[in-house]
Amino acid sequence: MTIQQLTRQVVDFRERRDWAQYHHPKELASALSIEVSEIMELFRFKTAEEVKEMMQQPEFRDRVGAELADSLFLLLLLAHESGIDLKCAFQQKLEVLEQRYPEEQARGRNDKWTAYNKQ
Repeated sequence: MTIQQLTRQVVDFRERRDWAQYHHPKELASALSIEVSEIMELFRFKTAEEVKEMMQQPEFRDRVGAELADSLFLLLLLAHESGIDLKCAFQQKLEVLEQRYPEEQARGRNDKWTAYNKQ
């Protein structure tokens, strides 16, 4: 399924409920922030090893999936309401990241991009 198809589904769901009146970019951004925080809450105070083990549990994976889906729902609506072609924006960002994080310098490192431009 494409981003456009997902967006159409989300917009259709919303329109059938007459919720567009509540979906201004500011409100959608706020709701998205809350949903992403709910993802973070699932992992809070856990080590990387604990998270790895938790992700093996179907019910925990389902909870993470549900929160990711909530976030995607809002992200798609925010892009739609803002007139942003999410696929295009993503591709442009990936091009910027390719420049900022040269593969030969960034492989296996997690430095901020500014560290690579100094070399």
